[in-house]
Amino acid sequence: MPSGLLSFNQSLEYLGISKQELKKLIRQKRIIPYRIGGTYLRFKKEDLDILRSHLERKIRKTYWLDQPAEKSALSERLADFWYFNNLYIFSAAIILVLLVIIFR
Repeated sequence: MPSGLLSFNQSLEYLGISKQELKKLIRQKRIIPYRIGGTYLRFKKEDLDILRSHLERKIRKTYWLDQPAEKSALSERLADFWYFNNLYIFSAAIILVLLVIIFR
């Protein structure tokens, strides 16, 4: 077997997905299989690496959205919210204070 090509089962193991999911990705043309001998499917390792990184990002995004609302997860979400939005929060507070002073 030429280096850099993985069989169907090796690809399943490498990606960590089911047969149905890999077949669905092939139908959607998100990964291109190569036929050897007309029947044996092979996949380029480089293509699998790209697909794997995309699947991992999708899983991480889904995992973050599906996190249970535990106290530690909530505090982490609040810390992230504060970190990315503190300028807007300070600006809104200053505007509110100024409006109160102006319309007194």
